[in-house]
Amino acid sequence: MDRRTFITTAAAGAATLKLAGLAWAQASKGMYITMRTQNGFWTPGLPPGTGNPPVLADWEGLARSAKRNGYAGVDLPFAPSMQAGAEKVRAVLSELKLKTGFMQGRVNPFGRGDAAAFEEAMKGWDEDCRYAAAIGCPRIMIVMRSSSDTPKDEWRKITLDRAKAMSPAMERHGVKIGFEFFGPPIARKQSKYEFIYKMPDAVEFAKEAGPNWGVCLDAWHWFLAGGTYQDIIDAGKSRIVMVHVDDAKMQAPDEYQDNQRLLPGEGIIPLDSFFKALQAIDYEGCVSPEPLGRFGANVAADEAAQMTLQTTVTAMKKAGARIIPPES
Repeated sequence: MDRRTFITTAAAGAATLKLAGLAWAQASKGMYITMRTQNGFWTPGLPPGTGNPPVLADWEGLARSAKRNGYAGVDLPFAPSMQAGAEKVRAVLSELKLKTGFMQGRVNPFGRGDAAAFEEAMKGWDEDCRYAAAIGCPRIMIVMRSSSDTPKDEWRKITLDRAKAMSPAMERHGVKIGFEFFGPPIARKQSKYEFIYKMPDAVEFAKEAGPNWGVCLDAWHWFLAGGTYQDIIDAGKSRIVMVHVDDAKMQAPDEYQDNQRLLPGEGIIPLDSFFKALQAIDYEGCVSPEPLGRFGANVAADEAAQMTLQTTVTAMKKAGARIIPPES
């Protein structure tokens, strides 16, 4: 769907979403779509690949944008919302009748820092978990890079020990972590040694780390790592903590860059199989669209947000996924 098509069908699309919401009124369980930033990911005008956009600091503006554009939930930025305080955040979420998706964690066992840096970060970990639970967002996402400057077996032991050290606070507050494994070949070559990048290996790591560990299942990384329907089935409901959805164009495997993603349905990722597998394991949780690099400076934030939502809804409904509608 190009911009011209979207603009000419915006009114019809809004009506479709409204009718679809009525049709989904009985879906009290299932998947719900959350907004990560005001345009699906990148702020219009910000060059792709330059990092998270400034809009992430405006957690309340993000939440109100999610509500205005028809999303059922919001993925909150950790530090800015925590600074506002749990009481304030709960009040805004209650007012807007928004569900929470996930927050990106501030402590990461896969970070490049040494042992001392990890221990320093751990000093605030219990409070981070306490806050996440207090606002009703017990899902935290982190990234697992698929290459390291440390040999694989040694790095696996180091990171697994760190993950286990994080587990007591997670279990105490009922918090789960989903880590995102990186699929593109280019990501496996960024450092000297290849690390975990396939979903079955990531799930196995999570099982060893503890009951509150799982994966962030991103359609882009799943596909580029050679993921299958069966990988999702084998992982099971308990090990998939959150879901990202996006699409990819046809190109050589070594050419894929992280900021070249498409909207759901625009590319070659088998999203029908992806969502059917999630439905088969009865996944209940957030689906966060992440079309990195898809929108440019000429696309308004609300336009991009609505376009992202509509394409995500279409892909999910095509697969027969149960979608929880936004509360009115």
